[in-house]
Amino acid sequence: FEAVLRRQVLAEAGVRWRSGTEVTGLVLRRDRATPVVTAVTLDDGEEITADLTVDASGRYSHAPQWLEAAAIGPLEENFQDCGFCYMTRWYRMRPGEVYPVGPMPIGIISTYASFFGFLADGDTFCLGMTLSMRDPLAAIVRTPETFERVLASIPELAGWRLRAEPISDINVLGRIENRSRTLLKDGAPVVAGFVLLGDSAMHTNPTRGRGVTMAYVQAQWLAEAVSERDPTSAEFGLDFETWRTRELSLWFDSQVQADGARIAAMDAVLAGEALRVSEDPASQFASAVQALAPNNLAVATAFSRVFHMLETPAEMAADPAVRAAVSTYLAAGGRPPPMTGLSRETFCALAAG
Repeated sequence: FEAVLRRQVLAEAGVRWRSGTEVTGLVLRRDRATPVVTAVTLDDGEEITADLTVDASGRYSHAPQWLEAAAIGPLEENFQDCGFCYMTRWYRMRPGEVYPVGPMPIGIISTYASFFGFLADGDTFCLGMTLSMRDPLAAIVRTPETFERVLASIPELAGWRLRAEPISDINVLGRIENRSRTLLKDGAPVVAGFVLLGDSAMHTNPTRGRGVTMAYVQAQWLAEAVSERDPTSAEFGLDFETWRTRELSLWFDSQVQADGARIAAMDAVLAGEALRVSEDPASQFASAVQALAPNNLAVATAFSRVFHMLETPAEMAADPAVRAAVSTYLAAGGRPPPMTGLSRETFCALAAG
């Protein structure tokens, strides 16, 4: 995906691609009430000037450090450490084998972990699991023998595994977090001529795969705005930050809420506590939607539209068909959908060999 995007960028007239170098700081002009970024400095000392500097360097952006070094900041942030990690391995189908019949991607939830499968191209796919960073078995499950033993015990994943050979080590993705940064303080931009875009500005747990979508939505707004107004003005930065908060913060907030509930449940299991059914109306509504979706077309359609950011959760909740189905389900004593993955006892036995 990124290779295709890079080829498209390089085909654009006026694009100059610099690789093998690193930005080390920002150059600011301070003759206005709001300082203006006029250039970036590179690790060899060169300065590259610009009317607008766009930081799209990802969730590990150094923008907070650059601005603090320029006596601006610290930036205001909303941060949640998700407390879990992904373990993933890639496979390729053996010659003559075909993909198993059934849904893909695959998602299976246990009280203490999630198990998943995702399809790729070139007869390849990945299988993996999500575990708490505090799970005492996380280290042993990372070994290939144990990892494969666990996957082979999950029927929905075992059929895929038996038809393929591993083509990678077990990749571990940690530091899963939800983080939102802003260049505003007390409602005013702290700097002009500079914007954070994509994961630099806002990133969420990648479970729902919304990072690319949110980055593209921001890029489209920015491209249109740059063609119409002065990007060096404080008003430009204010408008961009205000728009992004209005349009995207609900997706960030909903992910924080969902991950908070998931973290609490995983921690409870690891502590040997019984899972408690949430009395929060929003959580009950979300659980009901999840339970109803496999067998209710109206609910499944609405859920899919929210998943793909075509509707907001509030719009789904206002759908008469969804409201009726959820109300009936809850009135009948409906509870969260059952955990279909391995029990904790079985998982521990598999980890022990």
